[in-house]
Amino acid sequence: MILELNHHQAEALKHLFEKVVNPALPEDVAESLLKDLLRNVYRKLCTKLEARRQYGYNLTLTDLEGKAFYVYFTERLLGSGWLYEQNVIDNLLVQLDIAYA
Repeated sequence: MILELNHHQAEALKHLFEKVVNPALPEDVAESLLKDLLRNVYRKLCTKLEARRQYGYNLTLTDLEGKAFYVYFTERLLGSGWLYEQNVIDNLLVQLDIAYA
């Protein structure tokens, strides 16, 4: 599964991971498993951003990573301070929903 991102979207997603997703402790074993898979997504995102790609920041996810991203973020609303990030997540969820629904 390929998530299509531009530079601003990739930066926003990285910021969201650093401030919200990564620091939050998992509530149970199922969420711990999701967060383990999301760490792989975060690493891939950081690699893309560090490479300073000129044309695109698309992320290639395994099926497990894509499904973990979908499950984790469909149950979370980020609140009013994260409007752009929420829009990025919503757009990515549409891409994932098309692929997995």
